[in-house]
Amino acid sequence: MGMLRIERIGVGLAVLAAVTSFSNLQVAPHPDHVLAVWSVGPAVIAASLLPRSWGVCLAVALPIGLAVAAAYWTAGYPPAAVLAGGAGALVLTGWGGALLRREVGLRLHDAGDLGHLLSVTGKVGLASAVQGVLVELAVTGGVVGLMPLSYAVTGASSLLTLVPLVADLPSHAPLGRRRERVVQRTLAALLIVLALLPAGAQVLSLLLLPTVIAWGALRVSARESLAQMYGALVSLMAATLLGTGAFVDAGRAFALDDDGIAYVVTGYAFVLALTACGALLFAADQVERTEAAARQRDLLQQVLDATPGAAIVGIDADGDITDVNVGVRRLLGHDAADLLGGPADILYADGELERLAGELGVRADVSSVAAALAERPGAVAVSLRRADGAVRQHQLTFAPLRDSAGRPRGHLATSEDVTELLAATRALEESLARQVAVDRAKDAFVSTVSHELRTPLTSILGNAELVADMLEEPVDQESQEVLRGAVARIGRGGDRLLALVDDLLAHSAVEDPVPREVVDVADVVRDACARLSRGTDLRAIRLDLPDRAMHVVGRRGHLADALGHVLENAVKFSAGRPDVRVRTEQDATQVSILVQDSGIGIPADEVDRVVEPFVRGSNAMRRQIQGAGLGLGLARTILTGYGGSLRLESTEGAGTRVRLALPVPGLGDSAG
Repeated sequence: MGMLRIERIGVGLAVLAAVTSFSNLQVAPHPDHVLAVWSVGPAVIAASLLPRSWGVCLAVALPIGLAVAAAYWTAGYPPAAVLAGGAGALVLTGWGGALLRREVGLRLHDAGDLGHLLSVTGKVGLASAVQGVLVELAVTGGVVGLMPLSYAVTGASSLLTLVPLVADLPSHAPLGRRRERVVQRTLAALLIVLALLPAGAQVLSLLLLPTVIAWGALRVSARESLAQMYGALVSLMAATLLGTGAFVDAGRAFALDDDGIAYVVTGYAFVLALTACGALLFAADQVERTEAAARQRDLLQQVLDATPGAAIVGIDADGDITDVNVGVRRLLGHDAADLLGGPADILYADGELERLAGELGVRADVSSVAAALAERPGAVAVSLRRADGAVRQHQLTFAPLRDSAGRPRGHLATSEDVTELLAATRALEESLARQVAVDRAKDAFVSTVSHELRTPLTSILGNAELVADMLEEPVDQESQEVLRGAVARIGRGGDRLLALVDDLLAHSAVEDPVPREVVDVADVVRDACARLSRGTDLRAIRLDLPDRAMHVVGRRGHLADALGHVLENAVKFSAGRPDVRVRTEQDATQVSILVQDSGIGIPADEVDRVVEPFVRGSNAMRRQIQGAGLGLGLARTILTGYGGSLRLESTEGAGTRVRLALPVPGLGDSAG
């Protein structure tokens, strides 16, 4: 509404207030009559519409005050009443207009605005009552009658009734369907007509009319509902002034005089205006909430569709799916139509929801788990099931969802498929672990081989120097014994070097493919004993071999080497008098060679590691027992190559048992 138009309305209302005030006071039969009240509502509204200026305010209030004073004067009121009426009208117009402009501003958009209007209405009604008291005191000389009540009721009612006519009201399209709107209009018109006709249903029509007007405010447009309200008020007041209609008939039935009927009409106008405004603002609030929810939903959907790289799912308080984005179809294989309205737990892999609930200490339902995870920072790893049944690993986060009033309405779940990322991470970790193992093996190799080379080389070089020195002089019997000992030590050092070189060559060549054959385990055991290095006490080895043949698949020489490494370790690591027992076992699938010694054993936390290349037991290194740490590793690699296995059982200080297992020949095995 333009400013110029508002000012014109204000001027028009000011003129109307002055004219009606003068006429009301002229036609009133006595001062206590309800009609003997100047037009408070139009005057206050007119003052609130015009520019905020004391000059303008005075220009509006002064003519109204003069009109009221003139009306009192010409109606024969005493001078004191003329002064009280005119001055009161002037002050009430200016003050009421400023109050209405400040607290309401002629804006009726919500319940808060209606509350402010009712507050202003009450204050204006109270001020009107004070003016009525002053006027009546001046008229009666000290007796107060009904004039204050007349001023209060008519002042408040006229203000509340007329403000919607000029106020800025919310506008919205009709909420009801066309048929509903037609029924409401017809019923409102029928009730107004019934209230005007001299019939028995007049009181009932008056009682039903506010409800029908409120129905129109809720389901029809704001403008039409106000038109119905003002149409009803104008019709009923006109009929009352003409001495007919529902109010007149009701007044006669209850023996009311004209003032009583006027009070009823004024109060009814107040109730009808309050009902219409309240329903209208309630409807506007509901429309605003609905539109806000729609805007929020549209915004949410735009956000959802703008993030196709993640699966985003909206979940309500019952754990049902309310929103999905395009990422759900891409990452989880579900169509939106298949998910919306259904339970969100179908997205979890079997047992996953229960696992999360157990970790969080909540009930195993989607809503409880979502609420608990929403309070935790960061994402959680979960297993989700695709529509095709495949289980994928996701990083999942939850955020609370709220409605337009700020109340919680569910949660928003965002997940990213990290299956490939986790696989790549595991592969990288395994690669790093292998690299670390290689580096450790290299360090162990350098350390072990350096030690194993230094010791025999030192012995060889020292004894060779001794031999050279002694050969420069005549050799007697004693010197010959010394020379023979030195030569023996040189030989043993050479044997150690040769064994080390053989182990290194065997370790590098063990992966080379070799033809397989069916061999007897007893032959493998005898070959292994025959191949033991010089210095190994064969008397310490006791064999318990079966009379019948036990066949396995492998290469006889390779298998003998593997067993030989185990036997050498058994003798070497047995302190004092070695006692090594060898026996065999057979079941339906494999033949086992068991080697039991009475040696120093292996620490429990090192049993699985000593079969790795260049790894030696800590107790063996403390005792400075010679070795490169290759024997058990070579034996295991050889057996694994033929489908077998090597397993250790050991107690530190109580010996070790090694089981070398090989598969029995089958139809798929071939000799070569």
